[in-house]
Amino acid sequence: MTGKSREQRAESRADVDRDDAPSQEATPRGRDYSFKNLLSWQKAQDLLLEILGAVKELPNDRVASILAQQVVRSASAIGANIAEGHGRYSSGAYRNHLSIARGSTTETISWLDVLRRAGYMSTEVEVRLAGTCEEIMSLLSAKMIQLDKLTRTDRSLRDERAEYTFD
Repeated sequence: MTGKSREQRAESRADVDRDDAPSQEATPRGRDYSFKNLLSWQKAQDLLLEILGAVKELPNDRVASILAQQVVRSASAIGANIAEGHGRYSSGAYRNHLSIARGSTTETISWLDVLRRAGYMSTEVEVRLAGTCEEIMSLLSAKMIQLDKLTRTDRSLRDERAEYTFD
């Protein structure tokens, strides 16, 4: 059988992740291979913290509360999906979770827009937070492209399908 072994595929995926990790923040287990080392995850967590700070400033009314819950949910889903995808076994599953995280990022931009339009958030705050979302989307897109290339490579190394004839 040709193709990469399970360990080689994991190493290839680790190489893809290292491209995204200039920071070597310590994890509970040290500087191990971890989603916590991913720049995309770190930026997603920072974005969530900024959004949490921004929604604390919102007035205590029903509409503001609903919008705050929505933007916090969408922003929290970004980092959570990056982490969950990183923990999946296959590159395809990882890529799928990155795609979901990317969707949550665009959803967050949409909620920020509504908050500004409704008068709950200044244009400056929206632009700054949406800019961070754009950075995260760029990182996620780049990672997804790398995983697509990795997946295509894996497919091209598989044995060809045998053809059987029946008498």
